[in-house]
Amino acid sequence: MLANRTDQHSHADRHVIASAFSTAAPQKVKADSNQQGVPFSSVYELAPVFSVKADNVEIIDEPSQFFNTIQKGIGSARKNIVLASLYLGAEEGRLVDALRQALLDPSRPDLRVNVLIDYFRGTRGPGVSSASLLEPLLREFPDRVTVSLYHTPAFGGYMKKVCPPRFNEAFGLQHIKVYMFDGDVMLSGANLNTDYFVDRQDRYVMFRDSSDLAQYFNDLIRTISGFSYTLAPRQPSTSSSQSSSPSSSPFNLIPPPALTASTHSRDRSRFQSVAASSMQDFCSRWFQSTRRLRENLLEGGLGADGSGFDTVVVPAIQMGQLGVRQDEEVMVSIMDTVGGRTGGDRDDGKWTVNLSSGYLNFPPIYQDRIVDSSARYSVLTAAPEANGFFNSKGVSRHLPAAYTYLEHQLFQLLKSAGRGTDVIIHEYKRPGWTFHAKVIGSSNFGQRSLERDLEAQAVIVTRNEKLRRRLTQNLEFLYQDSTPVTADTFDLPDRIVHPMVKLSARIISSML
Repeated sequence: MLANRTDQHSHADRHVIASAFSTAAPQKVKADSNQQGVPFSSVYELAPVFSVKADNVEIIDEPSQFFNTIQKGIGSARKNIVLASLYLGAEEGRLVDALRQALLDPSRPDLRVNVLIDYFRGTRGPGVSSASLLEPLLREFPDRVTVSLYHTPAFGGYMKKVCPPRFNEAFGLQHIKVYMFDGDVMLSGANLNTDYFVDRQDRYVMFRDSSDLAQYFNDLIRTISGFSYTLAPRQPSTSSSQSSSPSSSPFNLIPPPALTASTHSRDRSRFQSVAASSMQDFCSRWFQSTRRLRENLLEGGLGADGSGFDTVVVPAIQMGQLGVRQDEEVMVSIMDTVGGRTGGDRDDGKWTVNLSSGYLNFPPIYQDRIVDSSARYSVLTAAPEANGFFNSKGVSRHLPAAYTYLEHQLFQLLKSAGRGTDVIIHEYKRPGWTFHAKVIGSSNFGQRSLERDLEAQAVIVTRNEKLRRRLTQNLEFLYQDSTPVTADTFDLPDRIVHPMVKLSARIISSML
């Protein structure tokens, strides 16, 4: 989300506020009623806060730049490499090779590599998978490489036996995308797969030399890994029947301590309780550890502590199945403020909020606030041809049509509510490209992001003019390949949605 305080319905303004995508506080803005003079102070009270220097915040535009940044990070890290992603693509042996060369470097004997991926997506076969690509590193560097695979507690037992591959991913995923190299932290929505490095547009923000933020995300990945499966190397003669995993996976997957070899509902319930407790402890620990900075921000705003830092990062976690809803609370707080619900100003100018999602399916808690708001919204999403599932095989080939149906439903709702001119939907369409851009982080702002997947995002609050301009430039870069949606859009022959797709989209909306 990028929000501008402006009296014109445009994408750029000198007073930039970006929440979730990033946040830059305007020079003059009516503060929340509970903290006069401190814009968006309620955000600071919902999650940890970290000071960073704006000059250390690098906004990346292109997929190729994203890949080069990953490669350079692997090549330069001395102590710690952390790769948290949905999966590592089957064609990305080059990243594994880069990791191997880094571990073989005699000048970096203390280098450690930690990888967190999703259980189902990471073991999807029968060919090359994330697990099969990473397994040789474990065999060669058993004390220096860790690979963890998060398994949703919402899926197991009989369903796990009968549900076909790919369908099991609908119940919940490890969807966080964080890439760390010592004190450098990159947040993105992009996975480690070839298309994300070539022609799949996303967003990417690198925080360089940000040791406190790096410690936070290191602790986050370590905490999630603590209730995830651990990939262990197989011996050459190991058969699938010898796997310690309770599934039919051919890999040697060691279950977390909270989960026994059984996938009975009682065991999954206990596992869910342990995982939720671990995450609550994590959130509490970091909220308390950043208490002093939070107090300074609430008392005097940016720079009140005399540190000279001009930018604050507020990471927000969403894990609906584990009872963690930071990102939802932060988004609601910001939407209420710009929309005039809590201290916002309906008369003194309007906010223009730019919101992006590759898969448009707003849950009611967001959709209602967009409809009942004094703010203008510009929503950027993928045209059907730019949807990642366009021309895919199997049932998933119907997903672009399902999202077209949901987009049309939103369009009609806005029109009937009298918001048709204040909320404009734009569709990204660039020949040969797909669109996956969201925010600073992984969430698609959809129902599954709130309720099913593990997500990590960040709010940036800055008074640095250079960073504000750079954030606006990145937004304009994305919009240059988009066109606004009109009523005529949905009358086009290729936008006709089959009734069964409409019905299915309503039934499984929480999985989209």
